[in-house]
Amino acid sequence: MGIAIFPARMDNITDHKAEGFAGQRLYRLPKMALQRLRERPFTKDFIVTDLGYFPTVEKHSVTRPDGVKQWILIFVNEGKGWYASEGRTHELGANEVLLLPPRRSHCYGADAKAPWSIFWFHFEGRGPEELLDWIIAKPEPQTIVCRSPDTLRRQFHSILSAVERGYHEHTLLELSRVLINVLTLLHRNPISEPNDMRLERIEATMDQMRRDIGRPRTLRDYASTSGLSVSQFSHLFKQHTGISPMNYQTEIRMQRACEFLDTTSSSIKDVAWRLGYDDPLYFSRTFKKCTGLSPSQYRDRI
Repeated sequence: MGIAIFPARMDNITDHKAEGFAGQRLYRLPKMALQRLRERPFTKDFIVTDLGYFPTVEKHSVTRPDGVKQWILIFVNEGKGWYASEGRTHELGANEVLLLPPRRSHCYGADAKAPWSIFWFHFEGRGPEELLDWIIAKPEPQTIVCRSPDTLRRQFHSILSAVERGYHEHTLLELSRVLINVLTLLHRNPISEPNDMRLERIEATMDQMRRDIGRPRTLRDYASTSGLSVSQFSHLFKQHTGISPMNYQTEIRMQRACEFLDTTSSSIKDVAWRLGYDDPLYFSRTFKKCTGLSPSQYRDRI
């Protein structure tokens, strides 16, 4: 992914246009549909306001000095493009996703030699903000390499087909569902190649934590195994999973405790010992904090 100072390609874009291409699919949700989305408890946190598809087109570019009120997501289906923000320009290629935060000056466009085709939507709501906290470290333009581009294409085709049938209740639910699916899919992707390598180490460490469930190690041990500092490891782990490494370790130990209590007649003391807890009282307090029940209450609940 190349980075450079504003290139010459932006010097003369007066003959470019933002929309109006043959074969495009472009939809801006009407005011009444948006009102219904914002009023429904099951859609108000994940709202798509605009969406579309542009086929491979030359001279496509958009310039917004003040940005827009919503987040923008652009998926490069084929070809190449670029985006610029805060005086720097970045290249985009096929299967990459661009996330642009609200109210951020930006411009983007198709490459002159290999113009892109793109799927895109604008979105808002509390739900995306919280999911994006997992995906990106800070609210600034980000590029993500999509590992499952075909899945992403199917999501876009699905929602475009639904919108073309009208803005009835099922369509509004589908809009929110697809937004959640797309952001969840991107959550499993790296922001950049260096992070890709480090996130693979995080995944490997998570596997190791599951293997170590009866003899858990310290945070420092796991960070060292992943080749990262404690702060780097903790930050990337939480960005990738939404919880801290030690909370994840506790969750998988309690999950296994539930399995032991459900499927064996082992004593609570023995279950605690099998999970690396020397103090069964501490194990019981931790179990109740996680499940809302003591181990005895959990076993007797049926």
